[in-house]
Amino acid sequence: MKRYHVAGPVVLIAVGVLFLLNNFGLHFPLGRLISEFWPLILIFFGVMNILRATAVGGGPRAQAALYGGVMMVTVGGLFLLQNIGGIGFGRTWPLLLIAAGLLGVMRFSGVTAGGARGGGFGR
Repeated sequence: MKRYHVAGPVVLIAVGVLFLLNNFGLHFPLGRLISEFWPLILIFFGVMNILRATAVGGGPRAQAALYGGVMMVTVGGLFLLQNIGGIGFGRTWPLLLIAAGLLGVMRFSGVTAGGARGGGFGR
């Protein structure tokens, strides 16, 4: 069974509306907006993966979705911090190690993707 997501079409509609408004003289700094806020795309898809992991419960697929989602949100947040806050990725990259370590602790503590204690991931 194929699953369809509405996110792609909504993004196309939003981009089309922005270009149409630009053609009618309402100029938006699209280049600047895209260059500064592109990490929001990573954050969005990361949150979607986390939500998918919590909806599914435990198991390898939920583990992968949770881990991938957390790392995408972390990377997106670090790049967004660099673009907006001026704190470079070269200074904040250790947060990736911290996030990976916290995920490992969660795995071995028996916390499942749904937030309940139980068999845990990878057991």
